[in-house]
Amino acid sequence: MKAPSAVEEKIYRAFRATANYNDNAPSNDDRWYIGSVTLSSVSGCNRQAVGD
Repeated sequence: MKAPSAVEEKIYRAFRATANYNDNAPSNDDRWYIGSVTLSSVSGCNRQAVGD
């Protein structure tokens, strides 16, 4: 994905996927913290892009 908005879309999809997982997690211990490290890992984007 090389379109100018591709990075934002990847980060948004990573956020939505993690939020959906957390909404359906069987317990609080199974939920993921949604921060820059998590979004960077899930989306494959660098943390500077996630921070922006």
